[in-house]
Amino acid sequence: MSEKMLSARVPREMDLKLATLAVENGTSKQALVIEALGDLFNKYEEVEKMREELSKVIANTTPPQAWEGWVGEQSVAEFVVCFIDDGCRSIVQMVRQYVRELPETWPEELGCASQEQLEQIAALLLQYINEQLQYDPDGRADDLLERFDMDTLAHYMDADIRETLHNHLAPCTDDEFLRAYLELHREKFGSEFEIN
Repeated sequence: MSEKMLSARVPREMDLKLATLAVENGTSKQALVIEALGDLFNKYEEVEKMREELSKVIANTTPPQAWEGWVGEQSVAEFVVCFIDDGCRSIVQMVRQYVRELPETWPEELGCASQEQLEQIAALLLQYINEQLQYDPDGRADDLLERFDMDTLAHYMDADIRETLHNHLAPCTDDEFLRAYLELHREKFGSEFEIN
């Protein structure tokens, strides 16, 4: 293998640390730098392999699987209300913030994730949230919309939830909005949304 000379200017403190390490290890500063670069390249190859594996996992993951795998048993309503209580009013921002913190909580799987991979995970979670916020098994949204106009309903809604959903869903139908609102209201207050 042919060798090529590489020179670099380093801060004085770093040069002193290298010199100290070289003496302690009975080697030269150059040998320490070459060893460190070799370790760095090996780590880079390892990270690239991990990213390739993660890409395969993401590509074969459905939104419900993504939610179960990276969020767990927390419901969508619990997830959103938690962020509303912390002052966040954008569901997209909630998901992005959550995903940014994932590598800290899932270091083995996601510690090496690229920004693009984190964005793909966020898209899967956001898709799941959108699907779940439209679920209204007992038809309460239809019932309320038959009895009241949307302005009346909006007047009685929690302002934080209403603002968050408006930022996330608009433009949407009244039915879509109310379905999502009912789910989040139930989670935040532990009771059904009522107009007295």
